[in-house]
Amino acid sequence: MKKANMIDIARESGYSIATVSRVLNKTGKYSKEAEEKILKIAEEMQYSPDIGAQGLRRQKGKSIGVIIPSMDVTYYCLLGQMIQHELLLQDYYPVFISLGSREMTADRVFTILRSLNISGLVCISCVFDIPHLLALNVPVVYVNRFFTGVEMMNSLRYSSIQPDYRQAGYLAAEELAGKGSRKAGYITGLQEENVETKRQGFIEFCSYFGMEYVGLPHIDAEDLMQAGYKKAEAYYALYPDIDGLYCDTDISAAGALTFFREAGIPVPEQVQLVGYGSLNRDTRYYYDLTHIRIPMEALSHEAADMIIEMAEGRSGHPREIVLQMSLARGKTTRP
Repeated sequence: MKKANMIDIARESGYSIATVSRVLNKTGKYSKEAEEKILKIAEEMQYSPDIGAQGLRRQKGKSIGVIIPSMDVTYYCLLGQMIQHELLLQDYYPVFISLGSREMTADRVFTILRSLNISGLVCISCVFDIPHLLALNVPVVYVNRFFTGVEMMNSLRYSSIQPDYRQAGYLAAEELAGKGSRKAGYITGLQEENVETKRQGFIEFCSYFGMEYVGLPHIDAEDLMQAGYKKAEAYYALYPDIDGLYCDTDISAAGALTFFREAGIPVPEQVQLVGYGSLNRDTRYYYDLTHIRIPMEALSHEAADMIIEMAEGRSGHPREIVLQMSLARGKTTRP
C-alpha cells in the first residue's frame, strides 16, 4: 500500500499543501478548523512523517530561493550567481530557478519552492502575484524593482533593493550633453516597469542639460540585440541629425552599434552612445562602451544579507535600498 503524503492529505482535506505542511509541522499560522480536519485525515490515512524529509526540514532557515527571468540574459545569470555566492559564504543553500521556459509557470515554481521548504525568496527583476507569495509564507527580497501599494496592503514580509535608475538617466544625459550631443533618444529592448523609470529620468535630464529628446513608435523585436539594431535604424531614418542615444542594456547598445557600423555612421564622431551595464570582453559583440556601471557587488551582497536577516527574524520591517550609480567612460562618447 502506498504511503500517504502531504499531497494526499491536501487533496482529501481541500486545504493547500502549504497549510497541510504548517499544521503537520506546527509552524506558521492556520485555523483551528484546518488543524482539526487535517489531523483527523492524517490519522485516518495513517500518515507518518518521512524521517529523511524531517532532516531536510531541519534545514529550514538555510535554504533560499533565487529566481531570475531567463538564462538568456547574461546580467541575470551573473547577478544570480553572485547572490548564490554570497548566500553560500554565510552557509545558506540557494535554490536557483529560471523562468525562461513555457513549462516553468508560476504554479510550478511555487510548488517546487514549497516542496523544498525554503525560508526566504530573492526575486531578480520578476514579479509574482500576491496569492502565491502569501501561500509560500516566507520573506521576499526583490532585486531591481520597486513596490506598489498592492504589496504594502498585504501581510507580506518583503524588502527591495535596486539601482538608482533616475540617477542613471542623469549620468547618461550629462555625458551626452557634455560631449556635444543636442538631440537624443532612448533605446529599450525590454518591457517592464523599471524601463519607464529609466526613460523618464533620462527625458527629464535631457531637458535639464539642454538636449532635445525624441522618441520612437513601438517596434517589435525578437531579442535585445535585434531591438537595439532595429531601433537605432528607425531613429536614424526618422531623425538623421540624432547625435546621442541612451540604451537600457549593454546588448541593445551592441545592436545599435552594429547598425551604425554597417551603415557607415561613425561612433562617437557623429552619434554618441551610452549603455546601461557593460558586455563581457569575451563576447563577439564587445565594444569599449561608455556605460552606466551597475553596482553588482553591492546588489548581491545587500540582497543576501537582507534575506538572511529576514529569514532569521532579525529584521521585521520592510526596507527599500537604492544604490548609487556611476559612469564608466569608453570609446562610444567623445574624449
